Amino acid sequence: METLVSWSLKIPLSLLFAVSALFVGGGDYLAKRWSLHPGWGSSAGALACYVASSFFYLLTLTRKGLVVSCVIWSIASIIAFLFVGLVIYHETLSPIQTAGVVLGIISLLLLNA
Repeated sequence: METLVSWSLKIPLSLLFAVSALFVGGGDYLAKRWSLHPGWGSSAGALACYVASSFFYLLTLTRKGLVVSCVIWSIASIIAFLFVGLVIYHETLSPIQTAGVVLGIISLLLLNA
């Protein structure tokens, strides 16, 4: 485990967060696909993506505190699932939902300040 942690120290922190967010976005894509067409492939793929996302998130905790890491990861994952929902699956948000998303992101940014 120490080798893995020392290896992760060579990777930029922003890249670890980005890879984690990409995996959570992939998991959300596959989970939504499973909800539309249930099957083992989509569910197993979603779970694998969520596990991979957690792995990269854990590596960020070696360099940042829990609160800061969680806030950064939350914002990155929000961006990922908004992309999946709005761009790939063409879901829409009501004006009040859009305001909620914006205020949620602002609140996370204020927590990180």
